[in-house]
This record gives sequence, structure tokens and C-alpha cells, in this order.
Amino acid sequence: MTTASFDTARTARRQHMHSLLARPDVNAISVGLRAVGGIDTEEPCVTAWVDRKLPIDQLSPDRLLPTQLPVGAANARLDVRESARLIAPVGSAPATVGYADSIADPTRAQLRPVQGGVSGASFRFPTGTLTCAVSDVKNPAQQYLLSCNHVLANVNAGLVGDPIYQPASTDGGNIGDTVAWLARWFPISFVPGRANLVDAAIASVPAGWSLPDVVGLGPVAGVRPSASLQPGEVVRKAGRSSGITSQTVVGVDADVWVNYWTATGLTRALFTNQILTTACAAYGDSGSPLLDKDNRIVGMLFSGTPQTTAFNHFDVIETMLDVRFVSNV
Repeated sequence: MTTASFDTARTARRQHMHSLLARPDVNAISVGLRAVGGIDTEEPCVTAWVDRKLPIDQLSPDRLLPTQLPVGAANARLDVRESARLIAPVGSAPATVGYADSIADPTRAQLRPVQGGVSGASFRFPTGTLTCAVSDVKNPAQQYLLSCNHVLANVNAGLVGDPIYQPASTDGGNIGDTVAWLARWFPISFVPGRANLVDAAIASVPAGWSLPDVVGLGPVAGVRPSASLQPGEVVRKAGRSSGITSQTVVGVDADVWVNYWTATGLTRALFTNQILTTACAAYGDSGSPLLDKDNRIVGMLFSGTPQTTAFNHFDVIETMLDVRFVSNV
């Protein structure tokens, strides 16, 4: 894979994203590696993710996607793969290897100090996963627990001071299991044409009540710069429902439509600059930390389908919420 051709794919994605995402059959686009016969090659491409990939002879002319995207005097290949519209929280996913079927499930029990990858959510929301501890940039002594907006702030509907249970109420948590209190969140926009970068919120946690570790994966060795992640890399996530899983990055710079249940019904929101991996999540995994092979945190799970899982970039979350990862490594 050459830098020049990868850069061409990134440029093509930027130039053609709006026209591709305007199509009703395209659920997401990303920069990745072309697949032939279901196997990734070394050829960079722009990927269009559709509900169902059909043979060309079964498609009407208006449904045909181009095979090449012009970028100045060059072209980037457009690959087509299958994935349903992403949903937050995750609706369903294939069976995964983890703690989900274990009687002694460490991710769904009360854990003090709190670690990343365990059950936790607002008292208003059934269940989710707590990502990790972070600290305030302006006041480093102030620590928070991080997870998704929809887990801690109930899709923009939370109130500052809302109690956060660990474990979440679905796992038996109640007011006596309060571990943190909702502090702030970045609102999710459902306005057409306005893209989101993160689905994230933080809750204040007393000093000493959390550790910079992920259950089953140990201490986190810092933050991975988002721009350095490459398609084809193997990464790991730890979540409340499906435990520890290993998956492959199939898309970077991803623009994705995500369905949310809100007070007005099912509503879609556009997210840009996301990470897509092979499927690795089930309901309750929202907020799961994503780590690279060196145990650096790179993302936070926020939506998925039976085919793919989407993550926010962790360093973007830090910037948007004005926090930094807490580490003792």
C-alpha cells in the first residue's frame, strides 16, 4: 500500500462524501482496503457500505455506484460492502467470545475502584459500558468517568447531577450503586447536513474511585493518535455485554448515518471521521474502550450492526470535552 494511493482515497472520500451519503442505499463511506472474494487486498479504496450488495445485472441504472471516483487527474477505486444502518445503542451482533455467558461475569458486577469495560449507565438508561477515567484539562484534580452521551446523558436528555450507576440498572444497579454524577456532554445533532464527531459524556467521580485499567486487558498505555490508525490493523475492545473481542479495522475517516431512538421516534444523525471495525458488539457495549496491540486507547464504541462496529476517536473526545486520559503507566 503506497502513501500516494492512500492519500488519493482520502481526498476522494472528502470530495465525494456528500453525493454518496445523499443516496438512500448508502449507509456509510470510509477509506479502507479493497476486498476481492471477501478477502482484503493491499489496494486502498473508498468503501461504500450498503444494506445489500447485489450483482450489477440486478440493479437499475439509477442504483449503480461508480467503480472509480475522480480526484483531479487521478482516480480512486470505489468498493462496495454490506452493512445495515448503524444503530445506537447497538441492536444486535453476531455471537462473540468474551464474558457474556459466564456466571462469574466481572463486567456486570459492582467493581470498586471502577475500571474501563464494565457495566454502567445513567439511572435514566438501561445499560452501557464505562470507558475509562479522564481528568479535566483546566483542573486535573477533577476526575470523571467517560462513556457515550446516550449511556450517561440519555441522548441529550440528561440533567447535570444525574446519578450514574455501576453496575447499570439492567444488571441490578440502584441508587446505592451510584459511582458518579453527570457533569457534561457534547450534544448529538440531528439537524440535516450537520455532522457529529462524538457521542460522548462525562460524569464526575470522587478521587480514588477509579483506576486507569480495562478489565481483562490491564493498564492502558496512553492514547493513540487518531491519524495514525490504518485499515487492516487488529484491535481489541472490552465491553459489558460481549467482553473482550479482537477485530480488524475495516474503515477510517468514516462518515456514517446512525439511527437513534429519541422522544420523537427513530431519528438519524450523521457522524464524520469515525473508525469502523468488523462486528464486535452487542446491546450494552456502547462506551467500550478500543485498544491497539500496544494497549493504547484509540477509540470508544458508540454504534454497530451485525456486520460492522463504529467507534469515536479517543483523542477527538478529549478535545471536544476538554479532558485528558488518566494514566499511571
